[in-house]
Parts: sequence; C-alpha cells; structure tokens
Amino acid sequence: MEKYSLLTETEKVQYEITPPEYDEVKHSFISKDDEAVITCVGDCLAEEKMYKAHLFGEHFGFDDVFQFVKQYFLSSDLSIANLETMICENAPYTGEQYKIGGKYFCNAPAEFLRAIKNSGINFLMLSNNHNLDCGVNGIIETLNRIEGLGFGHTGLFTPQDKKRYSTVEIKGMKIALLSYSTWFNRNEPRLTELGRNTFINEYSKEKVSGDIKAARQEGAEFVLVYIHWGTDAEYKSRPSESMKRMAQEIADSGADYIVGSHTHSVQPFAEITAANGKKVPCIYSMGNFVTSEISKISRQTVILQLKLKKIQGVVQAVEQKFIPCYIPDQFYNLSYPVLPKGMGTSNGLAISAINEDTLKTVGCETTRFGYRLTKKRICSILGLRTPENDEEYTGLKFAADAVEGCAALISEISSQITYSTPYEKYDELADKAMEKGARLLISAAQIKDYPCLITPLPIIETFTRIIGEWRMQFDPKTISITGSIGKTSTTEMVYALISSKYNTHRNTGSANNVRYSGTVVQKLKPEHEFYVQETMEGPPFGAAATIAKMVQPQAAIVTVVGTSHMEEFGSQERILESCLGVQEGMPEDGLLILNGDDSFQQKAVTQRKAVYYAIENEKADYRAVNIKNNEMGMTFDVVHGGITSPVRLNCFGKHNVLNALAAFAAGKWAGMTDEEIAAGLAKYRTSGIRQNLVRFGGQRIFLDCYNAAVESIRSSLNQLAEIPVGEGGKRIAVLADILECGDKAEEYHRSAGKAAAESKADIVICYGRDARLTAEEAKKTKQTFYTDSAEELIRLIKEKVTSKDIVLFKGSHGMALEHIADRIWGTWFHEEFERYDFLTHNTKDENFSYCVYTDHAALTNRISTAENVVIPNSVDGKPVTSISPNAFSGSRTVKSVTFPEGLVNVRYCAFYNSSLSGEIRLPSSVRIIFDSAFSTCKDLTTAIIDEGCTHLGYRAFGNCTSLESVVIPETVREIGREAFINCKKLTIFGKEGSYAETYAKNNGIPFSKIV
Repeated sequence: MEKYSLLTETEKVQYEITPPEYDEVKHSFISKDDEAVITCVGDCLAEEKMYKAHLFGEHFGFDDVFQFVKQYFLSSDLSIANLETMICENAPYTGEQYKIGGKYFCNAPAEFLRAIKNSGINFLMLSNNHNLDCGVNGIIETLNRIEGLGFGHTGLFTPQDKKRYSTVEIKGMKIALLSYSTWFNRNEPRLTELGRNTFINEYSKEKVSGDIKAARQEGAEFVLVYIHWGTDAEYKSRPSESMKRMAQEIADSGADYIVGSHTHSVQPFAEITAANGKKVPCIYSMGNFVTSEISKISRQTVILQLKLKKIQGVVQAVEQKFIPCYIPDQFYNLSYPVLPKGMGTSNGLAISAINEDTLKTVGCETTRFGYRLTKKRICSILGLRTPENDEEYTGLKFAADAVEGCAALISEISSQITYSTPYEKYDELADKAMEKGARLLISAAQIKDYPCLITPLPIIETFTRIIGEWRMQFDPKTISITGSIGKTSTTEMVYALISSKYNTHRNTGSANNVRYSGTVVQKLKPEHEFYVQETMEGPPFGAAATIAKMVQPQAAIVTVVGTSHMEEFGSQERILESCLGVQEGMPEDGLLILNGDDSFQQKAVTQRKAVYYAIENEKADYRAVNIKNNEMGMTFDVVHGGITSPVRLNCFGKHNVLNALAAFAAGKWAGMTDEEIAAGLAKYRTSGIRQNLVRFGGQRIFLDCYNAAVESIRSSLNQLAEIPVGEGGKRIAVLADILECGDKAEEYHRSAGKAAAESKADIVICYGRDARLTAEEAKKTKQTFYTDSAEELIRLIKEKVTSKDIVLFKGSHGMALEHIADRIWGTWFHEEFERYDFLTHNTKDENFSYCVYTDHAALTNRISTAENVVIPNSVDGKPVTSISPNAFSGSRTVKSVTFPEGLVNVRYCAFYNSSLSGEIRLPSSVRIIFDSAFSTCKDLTTAIIDEGCTHLGYRAFGNCTSLESVVIPETVREIGREAFINCKKLTIFGKEGSYAETYAKNNGIPFSKIV
C-alpha cells in the first residue's frame, strides 16, 4: 500500500512552478520483489547501456550486477547505497531517453530498485542532482516504491515528513543517517520556495548543523552523512577545494563519518580535524557502484565496511576496510557486474591490478622532511669500517621519501614500516631513490653500482639506531604522548603550555609513527629546551617502544586505552601493553602520567614512577572538579597535593578536561607554576594567527601573534629566516610588546631585541610601550623603527613593505597585531579567532543581520527577499566593511546589489549560486574578493572592480557562465586558481602591462586594453 499520495494539480502549485514535460508512457513488463542488505557504497545508476543489457524481452533483470559483491552486504547489519536515479513509471526511463529539454535525465524501472534490495542493500541515500528530473510526483512515486520494498531512506521528503534525517538502531546503538546534495541538475526553478524546503535536501552548513543537532537531541549516538558533490571534481581522483570546505563544515557540525558521491571516480580517504579537535573520517568519493559509463575511472569503485562499537557509553568507528572493485563490460556472460578485489581477468583486462590502483587512490599520502648527517657518523653507529672520505647528506629517508642529497634506506613503507623487504624489490626501490636524488643507499645488499652502505642490522633497527644516536646530540627535556584516543589534542595542549615558557620543539600533523617520528627528531636544534612528541601505540605491537628508543622521553602520557586496531592487537590489555612500551626509551627515573579514569590503566603494572589524572577517580594525583561550561569554553579546578588551581579552556568536552589534566601534570613535571600552567592552557586554541603563512594580493604575511615569549620570538625569527624571498625582497619583522612580564619586562624585551639583531630580518619594526627596549637592541645591527601608536605602525608598514617582502607579525595577543594586518590588507583575522573584545554586539534591521565590531560592521545574513538589494554604508554608527561567508549564498530572489561605499572584503561564497544578474560594481574601498565569492552566479554578465582591489580568490567568479566582461584594476596583484573557470564568454578589461593582462594571456582569456 502506498504511503504517500500523489499530488493533485491543485496541490502541486504550492510546491512546483514548472513540472517536467514528457509524453504519456506505457510499460508492459513483469517486475520482481525480494529482500537484501549492504555496507556503504557509492552511486547506483541505470544508464542506457546498463538498461539495455538487462532488458530481456519485456522483463528486466539487474540482479547479476551484484552477484560477486552481495556477500559483503548480506554479512552487514546496515546496508547503504546512494540511489542516483528516480523510480517513476510515469516518466521515460534513461535507457529510452537520457536527455529531456537538453538536460541529463535519470529514471529507472522498478526492477532496478528490486535488484538493489535483493543484493543486500536495505537503506538508500536519496539526495542527488537528479531528484527533480520527474517533478514532485516523481519524488512521491519513488518514495512509495522505496517504502513498498521496505528500504530505510533519507534525502527526499514529503509534506508529511517532520524531520530531515533517519535513525536506525543496531545492536543497541542509535545511528543517524543524513543525505544532502549541493545541486539539482539546473532544475531548481521547477519548485517554489516551499517546494524546495519540503521535498529536496539542498546542502548548507546551517542545515547540516541544525539537522545533526536535532538528531543528537533525539538520542543519535553516531552520525553518518552522505553528500552529493557538485561538478568541480567530476572524473578526478582528488577532491576540489569546495569539497574540502564542505567536508570541513560537516565535520565541524558534528558528523562522525562523511561519505561523498557524484564525482564518478574514486577519491582519497582523509581524517578531518573538526573545530572541537575531533578526528572525522571522510571518504571523498567511492565512485559509481552500479554503472555502464565508458571511462575506466568511472568503472573503479570501492565498498566501505565500517565497524562501530560502543565504548564506555560512546559509539565510535573502531575499524574500517575499503574493498576495491571494478566494473567490466562483461564477465562470464554477465553484463557490468561489480567485481571485488581478488577476481581475475575479463577479456584480457587485469582486474586485480586495477583494484590495487583503486586502493592506492583511496590511501595516498604525501609528506616532506629533511635533515643532514655524515657517512662516517652512519658507519660509526652501524659498526662499519670508517670510510676514508666523508660526505654529508640532507637527511635520512626511506626510498619512497628520498630527496636531493639524502641517505635512503632500501625498505618498503606505508604508514608503518614493512620489516622485511623482498630482494626482488631492491632494484625498483633503489632506482626510485636515485631518480629522486639520493646520494647514498643503505641496504642489506649491494644494488647495481649505486653507492651503498651494507648494514649488518635489519633496516628498522638501522633506522632507529641512527635516529636515536642523533637524538642524543641534543638535551631537551622530552615528553611523549601515546594512547588510542586523544593523542593529538593532548599533544597540542602540552605544547601550548610548555612553549609559553620554554623554547619547545614538537611534531606536527600526524607525524606520530616510526617513519615520521624519526624525521621530527632530525629537526631538533640546540636551542630547544623541550621536545613534545605524539607517539602512536601501534599497529604493529611495539611501535611505541620503537619510537621511544628514538625520541628518548623522560616523561610520557597515556591518554585512553580504546579499541582502535583491535583486529591487530586482539585485546585492550594488549593495546595498553603496547602503549606502556614507551618505557623502553625512558630513563629509570622517568615519569608516567596515566589516566585514572581508564580501568585498564588503573590496573597497569609499570616499570617507572606513575602519577594519575582523572575526573571520576578521587584517588588521582590530578583531579578536575567544578567543571562548568560558558560561552568561551570551560572552567574547572585542578586539585593536586592539597592545592586547588583554577583553569580555563577555550574548548569544550570531558575529553578535553582529561587532556588538560594530563597537560597540567606535564607542566608540573616541566617545572612550571600552577599559574604558568593555567595561563598556558588558557592560550590553547586552533587559530589562524599562530604560525600561519598566508598571501593576499600578492603580499606574504607570517602571522604568529597569538602569544609571545622571548623564546617563541626567537623561534619565529628563525622560521622567518627559513622562508625564501625573491630578488629584491626583504624579511620584515614587526615585534610588539611581550605583555605581563612584571619586573622582567626590561630583561625580556632586550632579549627579544638581541634575538632580532642576531636574526636574518632586514627591517625590524617595534610596537608598544616596552618594545622601545626591543628596538634599542635591534638597531645595533638592523634597520629598526619604533612606535607606540597603532596608526603610526600602519603608516610605517605601508611605507616600508612591498609585495616582494614577507612580513612577520609577532607579539602578545593583547597587542592585536592581527587587527593591524587586517586594516592594511583588508583581511579579517581579528574577527575569526575569538578576539571577543572587538565584537561589541549583534544586530539586525528589516533586511540584514550584522556583527558590529569596535570599528566596523560585517553583514552576516540576508533577511528580506527583495530583488534589488541596497546594503547600507553604516550600522549603529560603524561602517559596513564586510560581507560574511554565505550571506547571500543560494538566494533565488536577489537580482542586483548596491554595495556600501566603505566595503573592504567580500568573503567566501558570499553570493555563491545566487540569482544575481546583469552588472555589479565593486567600490574602490574593496581590497579582497575572496574564494568563490560570486561563483555560480549564472546570470551575472558584467563585473566592474574599481581601483584599490588587490586580490581575487579561488573561483571568485568561477562557473558564472553568462559572464561577458570583468574590469580588473592595476592594483590587483593576485588572482586565484580557476577564478574564471567555465566563463567561456568572458573578456577581461584592464591596463596594458597589468597583472590582469598577464593572467588573461596565461589562462587563454581574451584581454582588452583600457586607457
């Protein structure tokens, strides 16, 4: 029985403006019905060849497509596929007519749906660009057929549906499933606004955030999101920037796993760090799963098997597996079957080799590191005869990572080390290393006539011995952070507080395994007082011990003993044992910092002294009490040794309290006072003004102005020295006050000045009351300027800095150097990174909402539906200088915009995919038109940018298919990639010899000179 009723002609007008038109259709074939189940796969389509290959007289039979893969689905508890077609009997099928009105059209017979059900699939993600191909009644008919076969589903809805997601319960775990599409095949105009909001699920970060929040409130313990991407990465093996941006938004919104679709290609798996520090797995695309498309890349696909487990009341993904598949035309007389890894050949096609290539695409990774050492030193470490002639190397690398001038180890590698490499691989590995510029090979045997050292040790031991000996040349106090969960965020916190007092070295990114930890050790410098290293627990078992022998920590934190890699370890006890292997690299008087709320660690038998941190365990050495959330984050008290110390964190979550407790204990080990530790933890946050090298309008800016100490100033100056500048370029250091120095102010600021004097900075500009002391020291060897006025500082920077230079901003956060940068170059760093003292209030009028800051306002959202928009010059006495991300994105009513006279920047996707048409004119006050600001405004024909603008971002006007002319002023010094992609009618107008002319010529765009 049908669940949803088709709309009458009277009802349809509420939702649909223009229904699709096609002749009356009659079908005369017999359908089948059956049951099925699956894991996670990509797009299921029934194109013309697929349709015809499975039409047998008057009957369809698609079941053979799934013959070799249904065992994966049948063994799963939940089965998910993306149905990229409608199932509508009252419309032509794609196999009969693949275009209607010049638009691609996807509609399949009901038997296609039944075959999917028979294969084992029991849940369908429905949001995709073909949702409107058959109109609203096509949606209702499709939903009725899906319901009739017992599928779960989400992504398409009817007026009766109250929520925009679905939930299922599996073995006591409540899972929320969400499905979105970023576009709808140019068919959106068919629907009224009510229709768009009712039937389809168009992506926006606000919608995702709201839906996930609602699902969590309903009790969802795990959120899986499918998203149907746009057209900018079709048939490509890498995600586009817009895909990465949306994936980040979904992760920030609270998703636990992200699955992408629509690219017709397999794309990589990645872990995205959400705003709260959580790692969110994302497979950008698994490709077409059921298809007859011609290209090889469209025939490659993967099945994702995801294992979920409830651990201490929290549902999480503990294991995943990608099964590569290929879809040949024929295999044993079957048409377009999906063949998994392990299958042989079809018509001479090496399917297994193709599947291996697919798997490499999913797991690809690129990393760069480097260092120097000598041949004599290597020989001494390995016990080899000392060579007569010595030489230096740029670093110790594995063959796959070889760089110019390095010593390369002949061993296969992945994210972990392969301990024994087959001899038949040696030549291949050696050839690749030498091609990349390796100067020496370290191998178990001589290879060709290449320069080789024959090591008497296994390669892994060779690596650890060399790195361990190098580590011994330095004397930083070192702490390792290991465990199953929370290593990265704990490492960040430990680094934040220790580096606030000491010059501290650390790993970056995911450099926590044997391979990458070794490269981090190679970057140690004599001035480093402390070293913080994240350390993977495995697999393989013993990884933490191996890393510890290289890193040689005096202290180690264990976060949580979870169930990651349970298949490899076998038990959590075994995981704990691997974590505690870190002791093998520690001295006898080393310190373990263990989680007292972890039942496994509570029972741990250790070889080193141990202290415990906890929330629940009252016996812990460091315990958090009085935990409270506030607008800025959390506050709590740390109780230890009879002392209670208040702590503030700029983040949320119990796990972060535990991480902070571990960091607190590390701070005490490092000799810091409670006040110093609390101050360090309060400074912890992910920010765009911490060691962030950016470029706007051709100007490179190195923002490292979140905090400052003498050591970190010296470190920043050292980093500045390592950044190359071209001919005629200068390194300019803007150094502001080190605040809260007390009676050490003079000592610290003079030390900072000495560091500047010893640096490679060409010009030093000092700013602030105490910075005059810095200037007095710096001017002994450097061209130095000093001011305590913000306005004078801005004047100095504008006068001294050219686009060839790189500018370092370094000082305490209270000196607001990021605001100085914003005022000069039109950026907005001071708004985005929690400087709440700049934000005075939020407000709105009848047309817009705004954030009002101390010296300007930003338009954040549109309220009215007027066609001709006039943005006011000021709000509450403050000039409107910014149009915030997505402010007009997707608007179907806006036709024209009058911009405010003081507008400075138009930000990310501000007018993306809006109905803006005709001509726009950007005033001379504008400095930055950021990424995708006007992208996909398909009715926009002319853009006039007045003199003053310096920067057009990535895809700023991309996919504006009607765009005919853009006037670009001489002041523009940077135009991002694909700024005008798919603007085939475009002519760029500008001055002769301008950057715009060069850009136009380099990108094959017609250019017309203006006087």
